[in-house]
Amino acid sequence: MHPRLARRRARVHRDRLAGAAADARAAALCERSARADRHGQRQPDGRLAWAFWPDQTDSLAQRDTGWIQYYVESAQEALDTVLQAFRVAERLLLPAMVNLDAFYVSHALEPVRVPAQALVDAFLPPFAPAHRLDTAKVESWGNVVTQEMFARHRRDLGAAMDEVPEVAAEADREWCALTAAATA
Repeated sequence: MHPRLARRRARVHRDRLAGAAADARAAALCERSARADRHGQRQPDGRLAWAFWPDQTDSLAQRDTGWIQYYVESAQEALDTVLQAFRVAERLLLPAMVNLDAFYVSHALEPVRVPAQALVDAFLPPFAPAHRLDTAKVESWGNVVTQEMFARHRRDLGAAMDEVPEVAAEADREWCALTAAATA
């Protein structure tokens, strides 16, 4: 298979999985280091070009799939946001992605305050979803549904997305209060 076709098929597969995570109302989290895609561009000597600047095209393609998206500008913000994203995703049963600018954040060295495990445990309560992979409680996921069921599901997904700004702001306030108290 031609490498370009293989990459394209991998992207299509990844994008389908992203939609499936939202449809399953899975409280999943992914980190995405966004960098520009060279799209087969070549340097004057014929070698493939390599892009160093950030680009959000991959994450923007997921805009309407039902994923909560955060964009961060530093390593500290990435760490703090990952913890907050878990809290929001688990509360609303929506997947979340934390996007950081490749090379500017993903390949930079900077000091980060890593919180104590007890502080993280206090912020993130144990997660016990109603639906999980469990051989003792067999369920079926990903079945074919009627148009009415699909419309109801998408409506519920949209309602959960409408709650994201308030729940995310609340998580941010609580995390800031916890970390401020821990460093005082």
